Amino acid sequence: MPIRSLVSRLPGSSRIAQVCFKAPDEQVSVDSEYEALLNCYGTVVLSTMGHNLNSFNTIMKTIISTSLVQSIMAKEAFARESSDKIIELAGQIVETFNDGGKLLIFGNGGSAADAQHMAAEFVNRFLINRRPLPALALTTDTSILTSIGNDFSFDLIFVKQIQALGKPEDMALGISTSGTSANVVKGMTTAREIGLKTAALTGGEGTVPEDLSRSCDLILNVPSDSTPHIQETHLWVEHLLCEMVEKTLFS
Repeated sequence: MPIRSLVSRLPGSSRIAQVCFKAPDEQVSVDSEYEALLNCYGTVVLSTMGHNLNSFNTIMKTIISTSLVQSIMAKEAFARESSDKIIELAGQIVETFNDGGKLLIFGNGGSAADAQHMAAEFVNRFLINRRPLPALALTTDTSILTSIGNDFSFDLIFVKQIQALGKPEDMALGISTSGTSANVVKGMTTAREIGLKTAALTGGEGTVPEDLSRSCDLILNVPSDSTPHIQETHLWVEHLLCEMVEKTLFS
């Protein structure tokens, strides 16, 4: 059966066909924007015998279970390699709060959302009703972010905020799935120069980039090359840190 006919049965088929089928029926040209979609639909669904709803559901359930297993494996590998560092980082955050300092958290994209999420858990609550804890995401003020990015450089959006807000009793926590985000690395470097404690959440199966290593007291690296699973593991450890800090300070 021609590929075009198979794709016409799938959700969003008109858009897929419009973008992908720039050649005759059996030749598919893949735009990078739709590469992930085609990997799912083209590689998995189109290679399945029958191409009916039952086989589609079976394939989707396989994708679900495979993704779940891989996500769990990433967390397990991270826990095996970094459990001592997780405990150390929780202790440093506790020490920061006890010393009257605050936690400055920052990253890009999904990591920016993580920074805001984690700050909210500390300022409001995680599992325990208690006094607010001073944590601040450096990713939320669009006027600051855009003015620095426009007038100077996007690489400096965290640097200038740390220069303005950071004190030696504070702690900086940078989040980067690759460990190479220039603005995160520069932010960590500035934080260290001012005298803050510095820690980073990163990912990747290779060695941690040297620039980040030089600027961090502590690096927790997820040993995976899958960005989604790195992000899922980051969220897990962020919640874990919130729980450990709360129980240490308030239980």
